[in-house]
Amino acid sequence: MSDSKTHFSLTIQCHKKPEVMERLLRVIRHRGFDLESLSMSSSECGKMVSAALDVSGERPVETLTRQIAKLYDVLQVSQPPKTEAIPRESII
Repeated sequence: MSDSKTHFSLTIQCHKKPEVMERLLRVIRHRGFDLESLSMSSSECGKMVSAALDVSGERPVETLTRQIAKLYDVLQVSQPPKTEAIPRESII
C-alpha cells in the first residue's frame, strides 16, 4: 500500500483564545488533512500564540491555508521554506 499523502509544515499566528485551536483542528479535519504534529508557544504579552503544525493530505495545501486564514482570530498563515534534509551519515 503506497502513501500518496504529502506532508506540509505550517506556521500560524493567532490570538490566544481557547476556541482558536479547536477551530484550527476542525478546519484541518474537514479539509481532509491529518495532523502529524503540533507545537505552540505563547507570546511574552500572553495575548498571541504561534503554532507550528505538520499536516499531511492528498489535496493541495493552499486549500487548507486559505480556510485557516479565514478564521476570525488567525492573523497569519505561512509555509516555512523547505530545508534540505541532512543525511544522517553527514552528522558527526
